[in-house]
Amino acid sequence: MTAKPPRPEDQTVRKEPDKPKPAQTSLLAARKHPPAEPRPRSGTGSLLPPWRLLVQIGHVNPTTVGLEVRDRITIGRADPSQEFEPTLDLTPYGGREQGVSRRHALIRQEEQRLYLEDLGSTNGTRLNGGALRPGEAYELRDGDLIELGETRLLIRFIQTPT
Repeated sequence: MTAKPPRPEDQTVRKEPDKPKPAQTSLLAARKHPPAEPRPRSGTGSLLPPWRLLVQIGHVNPTTVGLEVRDRITIGRADPSQEFEPTLDLTPYGGREQGVSRRHALIRQEEQRLYLEDLGSTNGTRLNGGALRPGEAYELRDGDLIELGETRLLIRFIQTPT
C-alpha cells in the first residue's frame, strides 16, 4: 500500500505570535472627529424626508399616480424641442387640450410643509376654487383640489416627513 499525501485540512499551520504594533506618532492620527451632521440649507428640502402623495388626475375617468416630493416638482407638459420634461407630465391626460402650460405649476417642500406656486401659466392655477397669483406660494393640505387650466388634480398625502 502506498501512502497518500496529506490533505491541506489535515495539516496544522504554525502561526507566528503577533508582533506588537508600533505606536502612532502622528498627532492627526490620534484625533478622531465624528462626521458632521448634514443640515438642510435654508429654503431647500433636499435633505428632509420625502413627502409621498397620491394625485388623482381628472374627474370623469380619474387616473391616480404616486409622487414623491423631496425638494420640488414641476407640473405641466413635456416640451421635446426644449428638452424639458416636468415631474408630472399631464400631456397623456389631455393637458394640452385642457389648457395646461408646459411649465404650469410647482410644488415645493419648505419647513415641513408643501406649497403650490403658479409659474406664470397662460390659463392660471386654482386651489380649492381660488385663483393663485403667479409666483406666490400657497400652502397645500391633504384633500386639496388643484385646477390647472381645465385639468383637475386631487391631492392626498400618504406620507409626511414628520
